[in-house]
Amino acid sequence: MTRLIIHHFENVYAFCEQEDKSLIQIPRYKLPLESKEGDSILFIDGFYKKDDGISDKKKKSIKKLMNSLFH
Repeated sequence: MTRLIIHHFENVYAFCEQEDKSLIQIPRYKLPLESKEGDSILFIDGFYKKDDGISDKKKKSIKKLMNSLFH
């Protein structure tokens, strides 16, 4: 199992950050349709799957940090 984070999209490719912080290029059609920048993706048994648990945790953590900085 490999965990990736979608860094950004360019044309038909998604640039994903690996755990070692390097970027890899993945054809966008291989990712789940609802994938967006910042989402955590798992590569399991030859397929990419959105990892909703990690994505939601990161979003909540970032929101909490932003609130503490601006309030």
